[in-house]
Amino acid sequence: MNRIAAWALVPFLFGCARDPVVPHADPCAFYRLPLVAGTKTTVLQGNHGAFSHTGVNEFAWDFDVPEGTPVVAAADGVVVEATDHFVEGGARDALRQRVNRVNVDHGRGFLSVYQHLAPHSVVVRPGQLVYRGQPLGKSGNTGFSTQPHVHYEIVDGGERSSPSCFGDVDGGVPSQGQAVVSDNRFEPRGRIVVPQLSQMPRLAYAQN
Repeated sequence: MNRIAAWALVPFLFGCARDPVVPHADPCAFYRLPLVAGTKTTVLQGNHGAFSHTGVNEFAWDFDVPEGTPVVAAADGVVVEATDHFVEGGARDALRQRVNRVNVDHGRGFLSVYQHLAPHSVVVRPGQLVYRGQPLGKSGNTGFSTQPHVHYEIVDGGERSSPSCFGDVDGGVPSQGQAVVSDNRFEPRGRIVVPQLSQMPRLAYAQN
C-alpha cells in the first residue's frame, strides 16, 4: 500500500450515538498504548530521548516489540496516511523518509503517528474510520531504525510532537526503561465523531 495524502477523502464529520471524546481535553482518558491489550513492552526511548527524540519529535516514544507485533489505534479517528511498501531499515540518514507508517487524525489539529511498520503489513487505508484498539498494521524495522520497535507520537498542526499521555499507564507518561502493559481493547461503540478534521500538508516524520 503506497503512501497517500488523504485530506481530500475526509472533508466531512461523522455522527455518533455517544458524546465525542475531544483530544487533549483529557488526553489520558482519550489515548491508550498502541498495542493490543495484554501486550508487554519496555520503553526504549521516551520523551526528550537524546538519540532522536528532540526538537519536533521531543514528545515521542519508542516501544520495544518483536517484528510482527500487532499495532493498533491509540484512539478513534480517521486514517490520513498509510505506507507499507518500504523494506529497508538502518541508521543511515537516507532512510529517514523511507519509513512505513500510519497517521490517524483525531480532530482539532491532533494526529497520532505509528512508524517503522513491517513491509506489506498495513491493514487500513486513507479515509477509513478506526476505533481505539483497531489493528493498523504490524511492527517492523523500516526507515531510520536501529532495531525492531514502534515509534509513536501525537503531533499538532505545526507538525511538532505534542505532550500526551496514556490512560493505561500509571502516571500517564511512561519513561525510558519503564515496563508497561497495554490495556487497549478494540470495542466498537457506534459511529465515530472526529471533530474539526485537520487540514495539514503531507506529514514528514521519519525519526527513530
